[in-house]
Amino acid sequence: MSESSSPLRTRHPIVLVHGAMGFVQLAPRVEYFRGVRRMLEREGNRVFAWKTPNLATVESRAEALLGHLRRHESEGPFHLIAHSMGGLDARCLISSLGGADLVASLTTIATPHHGTEAADWRNRVLARLGLLRWIGRRRGLFSQMETFTHGWAARFDNRNPEVPRVRYRCWAGEAPRWGMTPLLQWLCLVMRCEGPHDGVVSVASATLRPELLAGVVPADHFAQLGWKLGLNRLDRFDHLALYRDIVRDLVETGL
Repeated sequence: MSESSSPLRTRHPIVLVHGAMGFVQLAPRVEYFRGVRRMLEREGNRVFAWKTPNLATVESRAEALLGHLRRHESEGPFHLIAHSMGGLDARCLISSLGGADLVASLTTIATPHHGTEAADWRNRVLARLGLLRWIGRRRGLFSQMETFTHGWAARFDNRNPEVPRVRYRCWAGEAPRWGMTPLLQWLCLVMRCEGPHDGVVSVASATLRPELLAGVVPADHFAQLGWKLGLNRLDRFDHLALYRDIVRDLVETGL
């Protein structure tokens, strides 16, 4: 990642979009995007971060995010920087909900654009246990159990094509099993069939289109946010440098 000291102030406000089971801030130093908002605000950026519903469909989360953007539309358009499921929420907002006029750019980080084997494996296991249909009927328990599967992602892509006026960029993560947080290490056995991955999302799935891939960072799904647990506490990955590079790319593009 670049070490340039060029200014990191964008023309438009930045919105940090969290992923599934995400949050904005639980305590003064407990943030989903650890230290990212403070770092970007020190550069003079206007930065927003809003909570969207957990255990909800992509469409419901996108509607909530769009509501926040509409309430601040006088300050827009916005740069959306989205992690994981947040990137799907943002794509839905732009393409299906008519929010493209509010978005100058979308940068996704480890978003499963093309699905993830982890979701397909989850459903296969639940089906064998006879639980898939039962869970699918329960409200509040991710009733949309197809979400994140490869089949679901293909249908989502067809419904949510890129909008030309919005600038899209993607980042992916790759980490060795030994260097991942213990919460993700067991998933490596599931994910290995997809090639390089961050424990949840493969590099291939995080790449919406090859020409949109901005880079692959040596970090698991949590370290991309600054959360290091277990052996990955020993690595030297600087998650703030990732977000500086994302913003620097926007600045150098004139956005």
